[in-house]
Amino acid sequence: MKLMLASSLLFLAIFGCGPAAVAPGMTFWFGLKGYQDEMNLLAGRPERWPERQRTAESLKTTHGLTLGVSREFNRFVDLDLRRKEFTLALRGGTLRPERVQEMNNELAIVNREMGRLNEIIKEQVADAILRSQVPVQRIEAIATIGLLHLALDGIATSNTGSTPAALSTKVGQHTVTDLGNHRSSVTLPDRAVYLCLTLIFPDEGAGIKCELPPGKT
Repeated sequence: MKLMLASSLLFLAIFGCGPAAVAPGMTFWFGLKGYQDEMNLLAGRPERWPERQRTAESLKTTHGLTLGVSREFNRFVDLDLRRKEFTLALRGGTLRPERVQEMNNELAIVNREMGRLNEIIKEQVADAILRSQVPVQRIEAIATIGLLHLALDGIATSNTGSTPAALSTKVGQHTVTDLGNHRSSVTLPDRAVYLCLTLIFPDEGAGIKCELPPGKT
């Protein structure tokens, strides 16, 4: 608790109440996190199928409005929705053994396809953000790409039985780390570390602001 408080005070000291703009990439990231949270709330409830479907369609709409329509991303979301329904059916314990085997085989195919699509989508996301990048916000662009990659990886591997999703990823020669609670960091090749804060603007979207800690500029 003391460490969390100290960390929060550090971020407050760095960022204060300075301005930050709504950014398409971070707005999409916020949509991805909302999708994951909503799907977790609906997990284990087969009868909530319509709500899961609406949540999936909402995420596809968010992607289209922020980064542009992507057939690969739409397919990725559809497969994730299908995978969730298969998992619920398998947990029900009412299927015939042969049907269980069929569904497990289909899930393996879905997992592989989602992994393939995820790599394509991550390239699309990076290209879209870099095309719209403001030069003075280079670190923010790197942080956004990293956070989106981590969120996409979390969805792609959420049902594969693999190790928990990583909290850090490489973006070129930079390392982006998700610190939780809307905080993140970008470590440069020279080991300088920018601390970043995601800012939520109700009914508008999200943005991100990155700064070197005091005394490190």
